[in-house]
Order: sequence, then structure tokens, then C-alpha cells
Amino acid sequence: MVIAAFLVLSDFIGADVKEMLNTELRQAGEAQGLMGIANTLQLKGSLYALRVGAFLTLPYFFFGSVLSYVFATSRTQEYSRLYAADLLGAAVGCVAIVGMMEFTSYSVSTSAPAICA
Repeated sequence: MVIAAFLVLSDFIGADVKEMLNTELRQAGEAQGLMGIANTLQLKGSLYALRVGAFLTLPYFFFGSVLSYVFATSRTQEYSRLYAADLLGAAVGCVAIVGMMEFTSYSVSTSAPAICA
């Protein structure tokens, strides 16, 4: 549950950082046109991308750590069933998220995995 809450929080932070970059790009475009947008992207785009990437990566890292712990401490008889459930869940998640990205907004498609968890 904590990881799901952390995922939702990171999505909101990522959206805020994205909005900050869009605001700066809009202001640069109004002030200097296309050259202002290019300069802003060159100077600040990587920094914003790094911030968004860090916030969106951390919940998946923590969830992967939890799965690693579960697999490391499982009994030999349960391991194959756990692994099959993990693969099946990943496959269903991949198919479901493609549909969500097609038919819903960004915020819904990024928050849905945390809600389902």
C-alpha cells in the first residue's frame, strides 16, 4: 500500500515538474520565439527530465525490491507458482496499460497501476 501511495505521489510530482517546464517554454516562446524555446530546452530540458525520471523510477525500484525479497524467501515448492503469477500479472498489466493509454488521459494511465496494486 505504501508503494502504491508513493507511486501516486511521484506521478503528481512528475506532472508538476512537467507543468513547470511547459510554463518556462511558453514564456520563452512568447519572449524570444522558437530560439527561446530551443535555448530553454537545451539548458533546462535535461534537468527536468532527470527530475521526472527519478520520481517515476523510485516506486518501481522499491516494488522490485519487495518482489526480490519475496522470491528470495519463498520455499522451493512455491517459487514456480509465484514466478508464474508474476509473469501473468506483468502480461495482463502490459495489455491493460496499452488500452488505458489509448482511451484515457495521462493522469489516469499513470495512476491506474498504483490504484490496482
